[in-house]
Amino acid sequence: MKRIYLLFCIVFNLALNAQNPIASYYGNDSYPTWTDKIKWVNKINMGTYSNGVTNFERFENARDLLYLAGGGVLYYPTGTYDFTSGPYEGPNGRGLMLKTGVVILGDRPVSDSVSIDGTLVLPTKFIFKYIKKPALVDSGYVPCDWNIIGLKTSASEQLKDVNNIGIAWVHLEGATVYFGPQFTWGAKYSTAGAWMSTKTFGAWANRVPDGTHPIDPYAGGTSGQPFVGAGKGRFVFGCVIANAVVINNAIDYGLTSSVPKPNPDFYFMYKFAARIQIYGSNVFIGNNLLPKPTKCFKYNQLICNTDQSKGCSKVCLSNPIDVLLFDYAINFGVECNKSLYNVTSNKDSGYFQKNVIIKDNYIYNHGRKGVDASGLWTIIKNNKNIRNYCNAGDDIYGLGSGWTLTLDGYIKSCAGGNGCISDNLSRAYDICGKALWVDSNYYDGTGSNPGNDGEGILAQTDGGTSTLNSWCVTRNQGNGSYMGGYNINQYGSLFAWNTGANTYGNMSTSTFTDAAFVSNSIASTGTGDLLLSCPGISPTAPTNVLVSLLSDSTGAIITWADASSDEIGFRIDKRIGTSGNWKTVVYRPRHSTGSALNVQMWIDYMIPRGVNFYYRVVAIACSDDNTGASAILGPHRINDITTEITESAVGKIHFEVYPNPSSDIINIVLNDILNSHVSLIISDAGGRIIREIQIENVTNSIGISDIDNGLYFITLKTGDNKITTKFIKF
Repeated sequence: MKRIYLLFCIVFNLALNAQNPIASYYGNDSYPTWTDKIKWVNKINMGTYSNGVTNFERFENARDLLYLAGGGVLYYPTGTYDFTSGPYEGPNGRGLMLKTGVVILGDRPVSDSVSIDGTLVLPTKFIFKYIKKPALVDSGYVPCDWNIIGLKTSASEQLKDVNNIGIAWVHLEGATVYFGPQFTWGAKYSTAGAWMSTKTFGAWANRVPDGTHPIDPYAGGTSGQPFVGAGKGRFVFGCVIANAVVINNAIDYGLTSSVPKPNPDFYFMYKFAARIQIYGSNVFIGNNLLPKPTKCFKYNQLICNTDQSKGCSKVCLSNPIDVLLFDYAINFGVECNKSLYNVTSNKDSGYFQKNVIIKDNYIYNHGRKGVDASGLWTIIKNNKNIRNYCNAGDDIYGLGSGWTLTLDGYIKSCAGGNGCISDNLSRAYDICGKALWVDSNYYDGTGSNPGNDGEGILAQTDGGTSTLNSWCVTRNQGNGSYMGGYNINQYGSLFAWNTGANTYGNMSTSTFTDAAFVSNSIASTGTGDLLLSCPGISPTAPTNVLVSLLSDSTGAIITWADASSDEIGFRIDKRIGTSGNWKTVVYRPRHSTGSALNVQMWIDYMIPRGVNFYYRVVAIACSDDNTGASAILGPHRINDITTEITESAVGKIHFEVYPNPSSDIINIVLNDILNSHVSLIISDAGGRIIREIQIENVTNSIGISDIDNGLYFITLKTGDNKITTKFIKF
């Protein structure tokens, strides 16, 4: 009876600000539509909720209540919330862990709600615990091990099943966000067989990994660490992430066996963690501020040298003490679907998570990467990566000079050179995946000394996949630094209207298909189909333009055919109503040679609701005008988000298709088989039947590698009844 009463309170007494805050901020045609799946109307006011002694206890109790109600909002009205009391230390701790369907929401600022200018003062603030470690330290405090907004599974779930979660309009002081992937986990760190398992020490060597801590993928996965899956529906929006890093008390990165392990109280942040780190599909990271930190400090630390002449071996000093800088901004800013997959045995299935949007974020950092991301149908747009060139001994934070820049917190270079310092990468945007648009981003101050690299916008083979397929890099501004793919074959590329002292770097080892590089200078070019100048004539409009809605009403599929070779690429536009202004949805590469890896398709995951909307596809030259515009497609309209499983018109039968999109195999899963006369028909967008089979199993795998890329329909037919859904072959 008590539970029923509490659920009643959630639904009827606490219906404050029930509207989707992301939709409210961005407008009806510019927000990720999948966020409407969250039950924004189910809300607990945490300002008055009293079940628990501390804010941490009240959080967990209210979270569990919302989870039982099918999800909802933990609403924290204006105020400062003290989360310094919690089980944040040690391998068995935990942070503020979200369950499926549960999100955290603060109050939107009354005046300045835009982060891209570097200012965002939020009225809702969470304060986390910092600790001072005694060993070899002069001054300074660091976050606890579990100062993390993270994930928690329930019942039979795995991390890949924790969906529709996130945090909005909250200032986090001292905490990062980690929504990680599902790998196969070992029994404990020291024996798991992962890349760093044998380097774990202390109490953390016995941690039982479950994927909830950022170190789990590198120390707790089984040998080869097969990727199992990642979640669907994860966001961080309108937040301030201040003075936050993931502390490493688990891994020794290379002291020789003849020297004792570092003191467990040493100061070292985990190099593969980020302030915002999210894995999955339907990911939105928008309008967040990662400011220049205010809690950096100098301290004395045990260190080792590296000797490049001896294969970068570690040489520990007889008096291994040096002055180091604890720099809260030397790690990743935003990381999505990329870094952790470097240790998996089946990377590609993780890299190609669909619908990743990273936009409007202000990120101060140096030493690692500003944005590290991968995905399918991915937009990285209007982010600002502000950096200081990371030079050893510079007075970056008003702390004076006289400090050493190290690798991994206590390993530094020696006379052998800087080549051993391979982790001070200092890149702005590091990307991979398929169907990418990198637009209107800013960066400066890349590079470090000691260190290496320092690219502005980079894609390379050892960052993910062996090819880069269908990417556009437009209107970015960078103050010096490399831009482009390095030592990677590119199938579909458009680089245009980028400004600043950017150079498309040494691409002599790359081959190109469907590529156009029409601005800035090129250090050296590869071979193949590479357009380096603007076409002399107006482009011809594309043909066979088609638009259809995804079956769950969270996106629109746009396809077209290239009608000539007179364009540098394509632009997809959208407008609301017959008289609204056209807005650019995305730019796409030319299709001059017809590479199958450069699919002529885009999925727009930011479609409006309750209004008529239209599309057009424009073949563009360097002037980017509308001469090559297609006919206008529409009207299209959705009023409600539907479930992803399509229900049959009769009976209880339904089916699901995955993966979707797919390049080789689709799996079709039915909830039941009504009889043995169930036909499954695959047809193309023109209605032509491609395949028709009889199915008798609940789960069926069908090969599609032999059919052309494009949009297809699957129809399930039994008797006089039939039901249809869509899938994409790419």
